[in-house]
Amino acid sequence: MSGDTSNDVETRRRVRDLGLRGRWQEALELLESLQQSGSTVDGVTYTATMWSCVKNQQWQPALKIFDEMQRQRLPLDTVSGNAALCAQQQAGRWEDALRLFDDMRSKRVAVDLISYTAVLGACADGGKWSEALGLHKAMLRDGVPPTAATCSAVVRACDGRWQQQLQLLEEMRRRGLDPELGAYEAAVRSARQAGRWPQALEMMSAMWQRGLQPGVQAYCDAISACEECGQWEEALRLFGLLRKFRASRSAESGARLSAFAAALRACDRGKQWIHAVELLKQLWQEDVPDTACCDAVISCCEACQEWHQVLEVFNEMRQSGIKPSSNSFSVVATACAALGAWQRALRLLEEAEEEKEEPSGEVVARVAGACAEGSQWERVLQLLADARRRGLRPDLHFLRAALEACASCGAWEQALLLLQEARRRGFPLGTKSINAAMAACAGGRQWGEVYQLFEEMEAQLVSKSEEPPSGYASDIPFNHI
Repeated sequence: MSGDTSNDVETRRRVRDLGLRGRWQEALELLESLQQSGSTVDGVTYTATMWSCVKNQQWQPALKIFDEMQRQRLPLDTVSGNAALCAQQQAGRWEDALRLFDDMRSKRVAVDLISYTAVLGACADGGKWSEALGLHKAMLRDGVPPTAATCSAVVRACDGRWQQQLQLLEEMRRRGLDPELGAYEAAVRSARQAGRWPQALEMMSAMWQRGLQPGVQAYCDAISACEECGQWEEALRLFGLLRKFRASRSAESGARLSAFAAALRACDRGKQWIHAVELLKQLWQEDVPDTACCDAVISCCEACQEWHQVLEVFNEMRQSGIKPSSNSFSVVATACAALGAWQRALRLLEEAEEEKEEPSGEVVARVAGACAEGSQWERVLQLLADARRRGLRPDLHFLRAALEACASCGAWEQALLLLQEARRRGFPLGTKSINAAMAACAGGRQWGEVYQLFEEMEAQLVSKSEEPPSGYASDIPFNHI
């Protein structure tokens, strides 16, 4: 390597000056020119450039410089080590940060508040709660006073461990330290995960009292904590505050949809279908709802038996290209059955095929029920045949609808087979279904089967002390028995 010239010395001084002034790009260019010229670059120059990069969130060149310092075996000191720790935190490399921190201590390089802040921040970003707690204790042993930043980092690291977070927040209160926004938000998230809605509300209140504005995700977590614990009124109150502060309007689409989905689930929990439909209309004005939002409204309307609203929301999903979930298809099929909308129900099966969604046995059964309500008996039996070909086992509702179809079509043999299947599977058919089988047998003039079923039904009525249903065998000519 050639000897240093006065120009080299001046260049190193300029590099350090640029680094200290935060002009990292110029500092890097001059540093590279020094390296290419073969001039000696000392640790102070490298460190100044590294800090310039770190302060501008440029962790890649900072770590590249640190690697070069290690390659040249330049002495590690507190300033260079701290710069590398901060760069590793920015890069999300918590393992490297811990390794360097331990290396500094083993080499008796002094670690200070900056060292602890950086390594704790790296652990917090990596969710390494055990390591963060250990560092927090070591910090106290070393006599380094904890700050709001270090304690908040430990709180964030303990994500999902709400009890430890509360203890840390209480410790901060005793020390007169104000938690950072991220610490509060992490505590809200943990409270939700633990099903502790009062603690979630407590953390939200603490943020408001300190003049901090929680992010949309914190609102989502608090709303969900209340909704999941059955506190739907509190959940909707929080959503109202979110809308009041207009945080959801400026948020990214994903966060906004999460907030609406949480509020809509709260409506579902409280069976507030009118509120749910209104919220969905508001969402349509700002964004395109996702499947979760529409599912929540459909579920709410189902719980309130608002079948027309179920169909309306589902039709909007289809028109907007929102992929319905399996649950959506099931609820819509139930709505069609309740309304007797057999044509819409059959179209539902076609839509399921378009979405490459294999209709479940429950969906097909509900479609069959809709056809039965519309007296489309041949379609009921066709659906039953199709379901069997696909390996689906009809449920009790499907079997009942099929028995009614057999009664109307006179398909007595199939009716008896359905009865046998129901008995084999332990389904409680009741007198209405047996009466339908009797009618099917009567239509086929199978009087012996009719008589046998009649006796069976009478025995069932006696055992349950039931009154015979009005006209339950009035259409069967028993003089032929």
